[in-house]
Amino acid sequence: MASRAATPATTPIRRALGVLGNERLTATAGLVVLLLSAAELVTVVALGTLLPEHIVIGMLLAGPIVVKLGSTGWRFLRYYTRAAPYVRKGPPLPILRLLAPLLAISTITLIASGILLALVGPGSGLLLDAHVLSFLIWTVCLVVHAVAYAPAALGWFRREVAARRGAPQVPGRAGRLATNVIGVVAGIVGAVVVLPASSAWNGWGGESGTKFVILAAVGSAVALVLVRWINRTTWGRGNQRP
Repeated sequence: MASRAATPATTPIRRALGVLGNERLTATAGLVVLLLSAAELVTVVALGTLLPEHIVIGMLLAGPIVVKLGSTGWRFLRYYTRAAPYVRKGPPLPILRLLAPLLAISTITLIASGILLALVGPGSGLLLDAHVLSFLIWTVCLVVHAVAYAPAALGWFRREVAARRGAPQVPGRAGRLATNVIGVVAGIVGAVVVLPASSAWNGWGGESGTKFVILAAVGSAVALVLVRWINRTTWGRGNQRP
């Protein structure tokens, strides 16, 4: 009887811990996406010779991106359906809320168009245009997103893996880590499937490599200008969450 009586009192605590669990799942997935994105940008510098690596890393990104979109989508849904713990946590800053849909759409477009390009080979003008345009938008949004969230996400990730004795435990740690591992494994499986199918790109001269380097530089410059503008206006007001 005592345990039953205690259950309703512990429900708000469990719900609050659920918010923290979502936060940590998002942070871990976000750091994986950030590391793979940095590696993907490196391949752009020499796309003609690093195209296989570019395709493999692009496929590796797909799994963690699905995990991150799922976790942030869940937080979005719970907040706008007025779930009390998520409402108390509050939304991101207005500029980041504005950029979030652009980041999601550009990321999905970038990955989808990249997979289709790998499968159909060179000569697909519309697909390549979509890939290039989404790459520019993605670069801008990614840099702003990383500057805003990476420090906090790193702290959440450390608390997730540390499991210090006596520290507050957030239930579901094993499940969250397993979800991120599954995302990476799914990306590996996708790379194994797609890379042999991309043989049409063998011998490609990399004519568009310079274009992507220029776009990455322009996108990063725009993002840094945007960050400076945010710093002078609303940056730092309230807690920032990925």
